[in-house]
Amino acid sequence: MTTERYVLLSHRHPGRAGSPDVPVRLVAYGFAGGTVTALLPLLRHLPPGIEVWGAEYPGRGLRWREPLLDRAADVIDDLLPGLQRLADRPLALLGYSMGAHFAYRLSLAAAFAPLGLVAISARAPGGVVVAPSWSELDDSDLLRRLRALGGMPDEVLENPVMRDAFLPVVRADLACCRSLERLPVRPAPCPVLALRGDADPLLTPSDPAQWLALAPRRANATRRYPAGHFIHPGREAQVASDIATWLARATSPATDHNPALLAASTRR
Repeated sequence: MTTERYVLLSHRHPGRAGSPDVPVRLVAYGFAGGTVTALLPLLRHLPPGIEVWGAEYPGRGLRWREPLLDRAADVIDDLLPGLQRLADRPLALLGYSMGAHFAYRLSLAAAFAPLGLVAISARAPGGVVVAPSWSELDDSDLLRRLRALGGMPDEVLENPVMRDAFLPVVRADLACCRSLERLPVRPAPCPVLALRGDADPLLTPSDPAQWLALAPRRANATRRYPAGHFIHPGREAQVASDIATWLARATSPATDHNPALLAASTRR
């Protein structure tokens, strides 16, 4: 099932998509170079009560025939109408790395306030999304750098056809990252959960606190894992459980009156 640029990823919830027995709809935005299915190993571990949708960026996956976009503003304009249509149910946003910035920007542009925003492995808005030098690397060095981060499957490196298809996608996304850095920073309209790996070479120790400072709500929380840029491989169930627990607490009226709930959600 699709709605414009979005694809329904979870089929385990009770009833049909959009039925009133699904309490939360979570819309996910993937990392640079990825497709809508790249986050499935993590998202499939979310509980049945969360209906999961994924955004497909142009020029890849289900939208491979469409031209790539290398300006963040164009991607936001492309994704916003479909997100607005999904807002007929209580809705939260999740973004991984570059996707966290798109989720944040869409939360600012939308005509509604999401229930919450989950930012995974992402520099805080207003900072450098990815090192400027990455855009200047030749193909071999860029692929090696991506492989070192853990987001580069060996089959892409070893298959010339896949490699040639992947490189334009990731370079367009790097250009989007550069343009994301130039957008003004505004307060987030919803609580934020910032997740990071403690050995992520793309982040600074202050990034989670800066994310939380954008949304001064007691439901804000952060969590650190013994991982690099990609925090979920090998701990998908744990990360999904942390996300689901935080969403339940962030959307509960009791959260604003019970500091213990926030303390539990920020454990390390």
